[in-house]
Amino acid sequence: MRQTILAIILGILAGLWEITVQPFLPARLAICPILPITILYLVSQNAKNAYAFALSGAVFLDLFSARPFDAALLRYAVIIALLNFIASRLLTNRSLYAALGLTIAGRILEQASGWIIGTLFYWFGKSSAPWAASAPFGWLLLCDVVFVSIGFVLLARASRQFHQSISPAPHSWET
Repeated sequence: MRQTILAIILGILAGLWEITVQPFLPARLAICPILPITILYLVSQNAKNAYAFALSGAVFLDLFSARPFDAALLRYAVIIALLNFIASRLLTNRSLYAALGLTIAGRILEQASGWIIGTLFYWFGKSSAPWAASAPFGWLLLCDVVFVSIGFVLLARASRQFHQSISPAPHSWET
């Protein structure tokens, strides 16, 4: 329960970062932490906390964003469900490569869903402007990959959950 409460508090802080600080930074410093931290929660096999973190941050994106409406709560709920399905059913290991694959898939889903929903709201007159990304896609993806890579290595060192023992294979003459 404590970990879930911590995930909610961290999600609120990440949502506040994306609302209050990130829009005023130059594009090269526009780091959006909700998606990378959510992926780190998923890779550490803690889907409940991933949902708690992402959805608490997405609530702040929907409530206080000055950008056109993009239904962040709905988008992140669907994105986390898809990424959780990929992580739990399709990925066979918890490697750095798997985490980076989830990161790339997550950022593509996040940007595409934001564009689709934001454009639909604009076409139907429910939004004053079409959806626009907070930073260039390539830059966001690079920041996500670096963030998840560093986070994954820190998680692996701290938890020993991802520690693999390596032993030499027996030679043919030894058997």
